[in-house]
Amino acid sequence: MIEIRPFDIKELDTILELYVNNFKDLTADNIEYKKNKFKKDIMRFTKANIPGEILVAVENNKIIGFASFIKKGHWYFGPFTVIPEYRGKNIGKLLLKSSLEIIKKEGGGKIRLTVQKNNQTAIKIYENHNFKITSFIMELDI
Repeated sequence: MIEIRPFDIKELDTILELYVNNFKDLTADNIEYKKNKFKKDIMRFTKANIPGEILVAVENNKIIGFASFIKKGHWYFGPFTVIPEYRGKNIGKLLLKSSLEIIKKEGGGKIRLTVQKNNQTAIKIYENHNFKITSFIMELDI
């Protein structure tokens, strides 16, 4: 049985490992920067009185996914991942639904997120929960 619950700060290293191992946009050039930024964000909202949460999906005492959200003017959802061998089992939907319920209890408001344009699975999950594409980010490497 899958349990969705708030993460414990003692699980920080596990969350960071999931983050590093499951995001395709992390490269050798930016992995440490993004990992440290995510860790800093986690520490900031766990120590301060900033609305936000990290939820973990757990099966047999193993963290198999997580979703995070924080309020910085508007709500920002992400990072959010499920380890590959557990994908396709509605765990992402459970994490997203649980996150949205907490945000609603906290007063709701606008929720924003970013998703890779080739991540059609995630886009479909978000669209099924009434998220709309409102902008694009363009990049150029020179």
